[in-house]
Amino acid sequence: MDIRLGCGAASVGDAVKAVFKDIQNTAFQKRLSEIYRRKDDVKMTFQNDRHKQIFEAERLSMRKPGKKVLAVLYLLTADHTLWRKTKHLFSPNGRVDLKSVRLGDVPTDCYALWKAVKELQTGEKQIALCELADSGIISDNAFRLIVQAVTIARYGTAILNNTEVRYDYADAYLYGEGETIDASYSDILQLSSRLKSGSSFLADYCDNIEEVNFSFTWSPEELFGMEME
Repeated sequence: MDIRLGCGAASVGDAVKAVFKDIQNTAFQKRLSEIYRRKDDVKMTFQNDRHKQIFEAERLSMRKPGKKVLAVLYLLTADHTLWRKTKHLFSPNGRVDLKSVRLGDVPTDCYALWKAVKELQTGEKQIALCELADSGIISDNAFRLIVQAVTIARYGTAILNNTEVRYDYADAYLYGEGETIDASYSDILQLSSRLKSGSSFLADYCDNIEEVNFSFTWSPEELFGMEME
């Protein structure tokens, strides 16, 4: 499988299924098949450009990171809140000071990713198969991130070839909490497109939308030489 991944003969979906092929849980296998039977799921998936950029920057700053380290990093950088609460406790050798992390009240997906991080680093069971199989407990997005992280832990950098970025949903925290975000053109275009698709889009994803202010500190046309549509 490593060789097939390296030369592009196998997809990430193939790799994920190979990692979990011996799992004897019908509900889990059904969920896995449903997610990875889609044509757009053949490549490694990052949440957005920011996820990919942070992951790659941290990866390059480490000297020969192991497969499990990359898997942990992939999960930590996938969630803005999780990364904000753990990045100062992520050592140069790729280990998280688990005892010092204080998550507080975080979304369910964030907590699920954190449990997966702990299991990958310590080897101690944190998430049961029945939890992974239940979409009412762990969302499709979190499920995908977790199984792909486990696949990175198995195959390492081979799975990171030909990666792509997904924009399935908007994370309100990327644009709120009083933070300034350096958004790429694709980030802004995606947000603009989703805003145009329905006036209730932001209200569906933001709990404190009345407190959120959206503004651009530069002109997309000036920076990129193109117009936003």
